[in-house]
Amino acid sequence: MKKIVLSGNKKKDFLRGKSIVTVFSEASTRTRSSFELAGKYLGADVINITKSGSSMTKGESMRDTLLTVSAMGVDAVIIRDSSEGAALFASKVMSPKVKVPVVLNAGDGAHAHPSQALLELFTLKEAGKNIKGMKYVIIGDILHSRVARSDIYGFTKLGAEVHLVGPRTLVPKELESMGCIVDDDLETVLKDADAINILRIQLERAAAGFIPTTREYARLFG
Repeated sequence: MKKIVLSGNKKKDFLRGKSIVTVFSEASTRTRSSFELAGKYLGADVINITKSGSSMTKGESMRDTLLTVSAMGVDAVIIRDSSEGAALFASKVMSPKVKVPVVLNAGDGAHAHPSQALLELFTLKEAGKNIKGMKYVIIGDILHSRVARSDIYGFTKLGAEVHLVGPRTLVPKELESMGCIVDDDLETVLKDADAINILRIQLERAAAGFIPTTREYARLFG
């Protein structure tokens, strides 16, 4: 995809004749526009459905929206929703009477954001980094971060040592069950880090209630 973006001709026909629908019930700039442009660059027809611009504002359920999309015979659905498991739900609810489209998870609640993790892995590989044996540090609001969970899964799967650091209220100790390490001392953990991912405080998920003040958080964790 990067080669296509940098080339003089951004319109290819790899997905010519295919239709893609993005269904985003949460706000998005980078993820939605990236998927939309990628589909168009590869020759697909792409339409966007947002919560604010669809019948979901009138009370239509996500299930009914997905059934409508499925009935139109689309080839792929890219979904973002505030509920964990939304992509799995979408893959099961859409009617096989027409055809079940490919479902891509563009973020479901605090559960997962696979494309973001893949992008971070690609960026480090492109920079010549060896993921196996790497010390990868994630700082910040881990509790509410779907990116962190996908990173933990992806980086540990490829042999990296993943460290989580932040206020204990935002870094659940239980995440160590995924194969990562929860640290308390930011200065110490950064000394020999190979790569660092700094997460924002997710105020839209009430994360501010988990720290005394944003000023104190910034003083301690940047």
